Amino acid sequence: MTETVEHMFFFCKHAEYIWNAAPINWDGLKDFRHNFWHWNCPRRTANKAIHEWSEYKEVSIGEDKTEENGEKQVAESSRWHPPPQGFIKLNSDAVLEQKERRIGWGVVARREDGEIVGAWAGGERRDENPTVEEALAIRKAVIKAKQSGWNEDVIQSDCKQMVDKLKDMNAEDSVTGTILIDILKLSQGFDECCFSFVKRDGN
Repeated sequence: MTETVEHMFFFCKHAEYIWNAAPINWDGLKDFRHNFWHWNCPRRTANKAIHEWSEYKEVSIGEDKTEENGEKQVAESSRWHPPPQGFIKLNSDAVLEQKERRIGWGVVARREDGEIVGAWAGGERRDENPTVEEALAIRKAVIKAKQSGWNEDVIQSDCKQMVDKLKDMNAEDSVTGTILIDILKLSQGFDECCFSFVKRDGN
């Protein structure tokens, strides 16, 4: 059954045309397509990228509201908001599976109209600090923006600790200091680049 699924998704000629036309690029796709088991962590992250568009459509129809004490409240910090006109918003995230000692990262880039203009994901086997992985995912987002030639960007993450440090241009951290310095240096090469926090549900 697994071999049949792998053939349908990765070796079928029609499927290859679809992969090539999609705006999503998964690092290591060709290397891992012979063994579907390796997709455990990256697959989860990439699936989030696939569903981002449907989530945006739900948001555009109406605000997410919850009933509490008979009053409707808007969960502003728990949903994705479009970037300013002309900007690209890149949401980054990291996933850790401590049992399997695997990490995965993902980045989704969208315009102000919610259109996905890029999505990337990858993963590998290693045991690392969650905060370090979140910082590395943010750096991935900055690098992808640079490689894509987007000069006005909003880099968003659900790791408030890292976002706050980047906003304050504070790289004083014994664990992630080197990564933060690298991110700040890279961000200086844009016309405009800012960092934003959003809760996990909105990321």
